[in-house]
Amino acid sequence: LRAELEPAGRWEVGLRNDLAKAYLNRGIAHEQEGRLTEAVADWERAAAIYRTVVEQGWLPAGADLLKAMLWALVGYRDLADWPSAAQYLWAFIEFYQPLEALWAEQHGELEPPWRDIVGQFAGAVHGLNPDQRAALLEALGENAEAVKRAFGWE
Repeated sequence: LRAELEPAGRWEVGLRNDLAKAYLNRGIAHEQEGRLTEAVADWERAAAIYRTVVEQGWLPAGADLLKAMLWALVGYRDLADWPSAAQYLWAFIEFYQPLEALWAEQHGELEPPWRDIVGQFAGAVHGLNPDQRAALLEALGENAEAVKRAFGWE
């Protein structure tokens, strides 16, 4: 359906959102079946779609984007794929900051719909054991110092 609608310019936000939600849900089903690699792949697909939706100005999808990125990060942590976990950690941080600023600009004091997800993200990162933290920091390379400061790991 996407292959047919997208080139014709009829790949609307609602359809993209529905497909991304389907990927999120299928990822959950894969995870529950013990197929974490497939789950993470679906969460990555969802994140890629949500990112385009948010970049086109539909901010409510920001919560689902950050959720997909969080789940991919946790999946990669559980797979001990530290380069991929580092990529998602850094992408979350880079995307969250401008998303938060844009929300504040458009909605003022209204709390963004992703506040709980940001808390879960911080909990997942703070919950790393020392070996996991060291592996993640190594995989972060030049971004490791910024992450250490952000999470108080000095």
